[in-house]
Amino acid sequence: MKIETFNAIMREISRDPLTDRQKDVIAEHDKERIIGTEEAAEMLGVTTQTLRRNRKIPRVRTNGRKIHYRISDVIKFRDQLTY
Repeated sequence: MKIETFNAIMREISRDPLTDRQKDVIAEHDKERIIGTEEAAEMLGVTTQTLRRNRKIPRVRTNGRKIHYRISDVIKFRDQLTY
């Protein structure tokens, strides 16, 4: 994509911000997004090794034997933690 096209799209988006309903729909879809171990560990404030040892968060395996997590599961686990 040319930089001029990108800048034109960004200007158009800035003139027409999302409504609250659109933001809610995007946020709801984003909760089912799958993230890697590093991003999940960062969300929880732990190391990747600690996250790998923890078996309380449901894992999602992909073709390459890599372990991923759903954002909704990570958020649910984070909300259950007591400090």
